Amino acid sequence: MVKVSVLIPVYNAEQYLKSCMESVVCQTLDGIEIICINDGSTDSSGTILNQYANSYPNVKVIHKENTGYGHSLNTGLKVATGEYVGFVESDDFAERDMFEVLYENAVAYDVDFVKSNHFYTFDDHTDIFWDVLKGLVYNTVLSPVKEQNGYFHIATPPWNGLYKRSFLLGNDIWFNETPGASYQDVSFGIKVLISASSMVLIREAFLHYRADNPASSVHSKDKVFCICDEFEEAWRFLDNKTKFLGSFHYQLPAEQYKRYIWSYNRIGDEYKDMFLHRMIDEFKELNRKGYLKKKYWSNETDWLQAQDLVNCSEKALSRNLSDIQSRKMLYEALMHTFQNEKNIYVFGAGIIGREVVQILYHQNIHMTGILVSSKDDNPTEIYGLSVDVLSEIDIDIKNSLILVSVGESNQYQIVQMLRDKGFEKILIMGAEIRKSLI
Repeated sequence: MVKVSVLIPVYNAEQYLKSCMESVVCQTLDGIEIICINDGSTDSSGTILNQYANSYPNVKVIHKENTGYGHSLNTGLKVATGEYVGFVESDDFAERDMFEVLYENAVAYDVDFVKSNHFYTFDDHTDIFWDVLKGLVYNTVLSPVKEQNGYFHIATPPWNGLYKRSFLLGNDIWFNETPGASYQDVSFGIKVLISASSMVLIREAFLHYRADNPASSVHSKDKVFCICDEFEEAWRFLDNKTKFLGSFHYQLPAEQYKRYIWSYNRIGDEYKDMFLHRMIDEFKELNRKGYLKKKYWSNETDWLQAQDLVNCSEKALSRNLSDIQSRKMLYEALMHTFQNEKNIYVFGAGIIGREVVQILYHQNIHMTGILVSSKDDNPTEIYGLSVDVLSEIDIDIKNSLILVSVGESNQYQIVQMLRDKGFEKILIMGAEIRKSLI
């Protein structure tokens, strides 16, 4: 009996593909099939996959024309025979016991799907545990429909979970088959949540996700509305459901707004006005249908800005233009500052610190090093920059700019500590500043 089918969509992934494949062919779970879908790769990915298929009888390779991420996964799902289905991206890799642990939990709790946390893996081969399920209940059977607890934020990604195949097929849950590889897992995850009668969450992390370049923006017109296509598909699926689905119709708009704003911040300025007009039209329609209810929005700012979209579109459009102009001015001011500093240190070696380092690298800004308060759980270097404890190195206090790159809850404490030590040039690298540099 095949216990788990692992689907791996592949497109021009030769750089990381062997690492990915090695991590899945050596899984500790018996009864696993690995289905690799080569989506018309033009590099050596197809050859690499064939080599693994020739060496491992449980590896199957499907070669097809390039039709996109969603179609590739649906192709694999149609031929899968496992009791459960899992996913691994071709540039990521899994811990050896990933599917054994997920499968054991899925069977023990007899649930439609199980989800875990994951690791962020960086180019310097260091990992950060990402507690994406933080605040939720672990090791307990949960019902998304009955509990109405707002689980949409864990709908994606699909690759940190395991899904009962009969549940997916029985509920007609498929990936959206739009071109390319942008956001197709969003509607899939939403369909799973609004269809599942049971799920279980576990705290462990198994999948190593290679972090994207935070300095990348979307400048392709074809990709601007990909997130909109996903929510259009999610609403189609939700509206066609005949069983009672509680408050999902009221919860989904809040998640949709968050995803749209995240996408808005990623797309190039040349497309922001176009995207915002689409956003206004969609939220006006949601309001007309009676789906916008404040009690289901946990973020007050999001709710108020969504009301601007619905009730005062000119205000929203004016804010958009102002945001673009302000961001350009901030970018120019920051670049001028950075280019005139001889010693720039990033304070913080966590997710935000790494993001800041990546952003500055892509802006060709020279950094002297990375500072932390203590050695506890911190790497010795990040992207070739030494990570040092502030109290243990000699720094030119008067002529060094410190970029505080930590979470909001720790910013004041760090800034105060730096001031007490005599540092005068301190800049908090908050979300708006990081956004302006992308």
